[in-house]
Amino acid sequence: MDAASASERPRRLELDDTDRVARVLARAFAWHEPWGEWAMPDPSDREERIFERFRLDLIRRFIPDGECWTIAPSSSRPTTTA
Repeated sequence: MDAASASERPRRLELDDTDRVARVLARAFAWHEPWGEWAMPDPSDREERIFERFRLDLIRRFIPDGECWTIAPSSSRPTTTA
């Protein structure tokens, strides 16, 4: 199996993935109008607050239950190249 197809196979999220995944989710929701403005009206720290909320939810609720998945390569495993 080549590196590209291995990285596209679904796998459960690991704790090492938390910051990267939470950042993507925070960017998606922080600037999605009107939800971002409604949920957190102050834009100065909106993305950071949403990031921290997603990060804590991933760590405390979703990763322990094994119900978060990704197709990205694991950040804790070295990437192989052929």
